[in-house]
Formats: sequence, C-alpha cells, structure tokens
Amino acid sequence: MSQSAYHWEARRKQRIIERKQTARDRLEEFMAKEDALQAEDAAKRERERREQEEARRKELEQHLRTRDKGGVSKSMNDRERRKLDGVLFYQQGHRTRHIKV
Repeated sequence: MSQSAYHWEARRKQRIIERKQTARDRLEEFMAKEDALQAEDAAKRERERREQEEARRKELEQHLRTRDKGGVSKSMNDRERRKLDGVLFYQQGHRTRHIKV
C-alpha cells in the first residue's frame, strides 16, 4: 500500500469517526430536549391538578358556608313524617307492626 493510499484510508476512517460523534451529539441533544419537554409537561399537569383540587376545595367550603343548615334536618323530618302519615304502630311481642290506614 502506498503512502497516499494509507493517507486516504486514514482520512476516510477519521470522517466515519467524526460522523458517528456528530450523530451521538445530535442524539444526546434530542434526548435532552425531550427530557426537558417531558419535565415541563409533568410540571404543567401537576400545576393544573393542584389548581383543580384548590378550586374544588374552595367550592366545597363555599357550599358548606352558604348552605341552609336548618333545611337539612327539617327536610329529613318532613320525609320521615310523610312516610309515617297514615301508619299505625302497635307492639306485638318483640315486633312492631305497621298498619297503613
């Protein structure tokens, strides 16, 4: 092998090594960008989830603050009274009988 052929072969091998290195660099850069985008998306989803939880909590607190507390027990009493209107009870042994009138 002549000296110029050896020189051209060495240059060809060097170009191959440089292309491999360039490809590795591009791949690492791409992976770094992908990781950054994924981290950003994860942070955005976490922030949105926290905002939704906060909004839900505030809505529940507002509801509990503004609800009619007397209306709850009153409506339960009304339902029970309506259910028992026209029903007679009598004790027979250990059982209580309900008779609709």
